Amino acid sequence: MGSGASISKIEDDFFNICSSGDIKNARRLLLTMTYKKFNRQRRNGNTPLHMACLNDHKDIIILLLNEEDVCARTLRNKDGKTAYDCVKSPEIRQLFRRSRESTVDRFSEKNPTSSLQPILSPNDDEIKISHEQIPDDWVRGYTNAKQNFDGQFMLALQNAPLLLRALMKTRTINEAEDTFEIFLEKCIEHQPNKRYLIREEYKRYRQTKNVEHLLTIYTFETIVYKALQQEMNAYTTLLFLNLKKLVKRSYQGRTYRGAQMTQIDIDAYTWAQKSKDFLLETRLFQSTSKTKNVAEVFGEANPRSDKYGVVFAYIFDEQCPTAIDLQGISYFEEEDEVLLFPFTLFKVDNIIFVEALRHYDISLRYIPSSKKSFLSSWWNAKE
Repeated sequence: MGSGASISKIEDDFFNICSSGDIKNARRLLLTMTYKKFNRQRRNGNTPLHMACLNDHKDIIILLLNEEDVCARTLRNKDGKTAYDCVKSPEIRQLFRRSRESTVDRFSEKNPTSSLQPILSPNDDEIKISHEQIPDDWVRGYTNAKQNFDGQFMLALQNAPLLLRALMKTRTINEAEDTFEIFLEKCIEHQPNKRYLIREEYKRYRQTKNVEHLLTIYTFETIVYKALQQEMNAYTTLLFLNLKKLVKRSYQGRTYRGAQMTQIDIDAYTWAQKSKDFLLETRLFQSTSKTKNVAEVFGEANPRSDKYGVVFAYIFDEQCPTAIDLQGISYFEEEDEVLLFPFTLFKVDNIIFVEALRHYDISLRYIPSSKKSFLSSWWNAKE
């Protein structure tokens, strides 16, 4: 295997074996495959996974997809199609889906009073002073959220001009990239079987500066997703500094997210609906789906629990620059995911209770940022 010719032959053999459905020899050659050999594209852009999908070779597809660390399933051929796009059978399409446990973890809300926080509604004329008392549950959530993030970052968030000055000086793109790379390596230490998957996607970002590769990393079924909720500063900086490059992915419409909530949680959202002075601001990255039934599955009440089933509907009457449609760049293409960035503003629009089902529908309407807001400062900053 030392010469270029032998390597080329092995790659050709593996490609042809996967195309023909020879599972026995595919398993044998799989032991010799590196990341590059495994995903070598022909002139038409097809990979071995493309060919297995085009020819409906289920056993080969399962074999290749199980090699999660080396199977680059998001690669596109010359026609712009991923391997998933080439699948004809609904049964085989199911093989590309995320596990149920991971789907629940991603699209359902576990901390509904810390992932969104009340903030005073922006006022262009003067600083607003409110005498409203924030419910205890929001206060506890706010304290916990503060503990999750770097103090300097959170302090800057309270004052947009300071944020711009501080982050443009101390969190430049280069510094954020280096910090995020260190973060990824820490994740790889805890999940070494995903090292190629994570490193190769981040390499594509460093080579192309296409921020969509960073979003693809978020969709991986790795510990990166959870770790980002605790250490999101560098990642957030990279995305916000590149918001204008994502403008075509800004979402308009409705998305959904499931939750299980206590009566205290419900009371906090009822307070937020009635409040004249406060809006809710996202403080974490949140996965939502354009498909309501995805959220409904995880928003059903458990008869053995005192919690209510809840489906959040996020309503975007206009394009939102911090609600990003991941269609075409998600590792799991069927999810119809829209990713909400931190610092997106909402007002509780409606709360409907279905007593027989112990179920709530809570509608949150997107509120565009004011000229003095943090988001607007980022958006209007010179690149």
